Formats: sequence, structure tokens, C-alpha cells
Amino acid sequence: MVLGFKLKAGEKIQLPATFVKKFVRYDYVPPSIVRKPEDVLRSISDARAIFEDHGIRIRRGSSLDQLFCQSEREIRKASGKSRIAMNLQYMIALSGLIIGLADESGVGLLLERMAKSEMDITSEKPSQGKDAAWELSCLSTFKIGGMKSRLAEPDIVTDFGRGEYGVSCKKIYSENNVEKCIEKGVEQLAAAHAQGVVALNIDELVIPPHRMMYASDQDFLREMLQRYASEFTKRHSPTLEKYAQGGACDGYIISASKVALLLSRGKFSYTTVALHVPVGDENAAGTLRIDALARQTSSADGLEAWIAKVAGSTFGL
Repeated sequence: MVLGFKLKAGEKIQLPATFVKKFVRYDYVPPSIVRKPEDVLRSISDARAIFEDHGIRIRRGSSLDQLFCQSEREIRKASGKSRIAMNLQYMIALSGLIIGLADESGVGLLLERMAKSEMDITSEKPSQGKDAAWELSCLSTFKIGGMKSRLAEPDIVTDFGRGEYGVSCKKIYSENNVEKCIEKGVEQLAAAHAQGVVALNIDELVIPPHRMMYASDQDFLREMLQRYASEFTKRHSPTLEKYAQGGACDGYIISASKVALLLSRGKFSYTTVALHVPVGDENAAGTLRIDALARQTSSADGLEAWIAKVAGSTFGL
């Protein structure tokens, strides 16, 4: 079943009218980090060891254990099963996060949540483990952008040259709890007495659960994800604006990641896009802060140091 859409010849992504002037410069597609099979096998082994170093037991047969084991087998010999091939792409990204952030203060709690929770990306059920992985993903993005960042209330504290800035990370599993997630994210910023953004992950909203996404190539996949993110923003703009008016929240990061089969290559690819969405006047202080955050994130000033930790090579800069 093909889930997606085609752009007409010459058609471009239509961004919400209220954001058009500002939105364009906030699109961000992280550079792709490529690993050879032997790099991936070593990464999975190293990731397992990191859990042991933190005193965290991965129960045999648990969701995370199955993800590790199935990925190792898939690298050595392809199963021909789409779900396992999709989870392998996620495992490649996840093992990089675990290795790259293994020494972060407070990471043990997030690793423990992953060890005890559902980690299958084809499941739409709420998961503390996938929530934890989203926090690590956000932290890695700021690290790759060369920003001093750490795990701290509200979830992450980063610095892009304007002092410490808070990031509250929320993963949305259903259209029915969008407002609740936004409200909780803004409340976290206020409780931490931090000016900042709410980073919303909408992976589970992109396509129905247990379905596979197809795209002609990598660029088209990115374009699809950008459209899904912008349509989410347009659909929920009243709620986004409601909770960000005159308080600690400058705006939002809307992120969508998916594994899709690239028809041009016959291979699966895990791709992420993010939109930085300010709320307020174009020259408002909050908008300028989000602009600065987006620009520093896209600089990839910390990419070389990140790759030195997780191994591999990169393209897409």
C-alpha cells in the first residue's frame, strides 16, 4: 500500500499563510550520517555495553532486546521482512544516540526507560522509551549544531550564544492529545523558569500504524515530511499560538521522522525534518531567538566531533 502524495509539476510546499514570511528560513534537514555494516554491528555491541556500564539490564525478549537482536541478524542476512528492515534503520540512528550521549549527566534515567518500554517504531502506543529517545534526538541535534547543551529541566538546556535556553520535548501519539502535550510542554518551561521552545515530535501522526511509507527518492521523502509538518502546524496553529502568547514559550520545533522505502534505490532510509515555528511578530524577541537557534542548529558546527564518537561518514551538508 503506497501512502504519500505526489506534487504536481512545479508545485512547492504550501506553508501556512501566517508563517510564510518567517517559515522559509526555519526549514532544517539534518545531514545524513552513513555507516558501513561493520560500523553498525559495532555500534549495536557498544550500545549494549553502555546499558551495562550504567547498571541497566536489558531483559531478554524485551522490545529493546528484540530490536538489537533482529538488527544484528538483518545486517548479517536480510530477512526480506519490511518491518525488520525498517526497525534496522531506526536502530542505526538509535545506537548512534546512545553512543554519542553515553557520558551525559542524567542519561541513565532515559536509558532505563528505553530498556523497559516498547521501542518498535511501527507501534503507535505511547511509550516512555520512545519519549526518552526523542529527548536524546533533540539533544544530539543541538550538539551537532555545536551548542553547549545538557539534560536538565525543562528537558534540555542549550546555549546558542544568547544565554541558556530551555527545550521541553514532547512526543505526540494521537491527534486527540495534541493540546495536552503542548500545554504540558509550555508548563514545563514555566516551571523551570526558562525561556525556550517546545519540541514536538509527530512521527506517529504521519501515517497509520503498521503501514509502510514509500518515496521515489530521498529528496521527495524529505519534501513529504516537510509538508506533513507544515500541515500539522497549520491545523493546530490556534492551539500553538494560544499557549505561546506572552509567556515562557517563544514557539515550537515541529519534527517528523520516518523510515521509507526509496523506490529509486530499492532501499530503506530513515529521514528527519524539522520546522522552527516562532509565535509572534517577525521582529519580536522570541522570534529572533528562534531564528538564532535555527541558524545555529543548521550550521552543523559540531558534526565532526559527533562523528568521531559514533563512527561513519556524512553527506547532505
